[in-house]
Amino acid sequence: MTNALSWLVVRAQNLVVDVREREEGQTFVEYALLLAGIAILLIVAIIFLKDQIANLFSNTGSSLSNPVGG
Repeated sequence: MTNALSWLVVRAQNLVVDVREREEGQTFVEYALLLAGIAILLIVAIIFLKDQIANLFSNTGSSLSNPVGG
């Protein structure tokens, strides 16, 4: 009985250590944080550059309806 109980305790301890030392989830979290950081930077850049972007699209659209040299 004591052997079975100590075997169970050791097995549970080994399971806990294995779960703590797993690294698969860490890489996923790191990539998710990088992706979130890049997304935030893009949103901030679009907010600050919205007027220039609007002018660029406007100029491009007007040059298509009035081609140069046409």
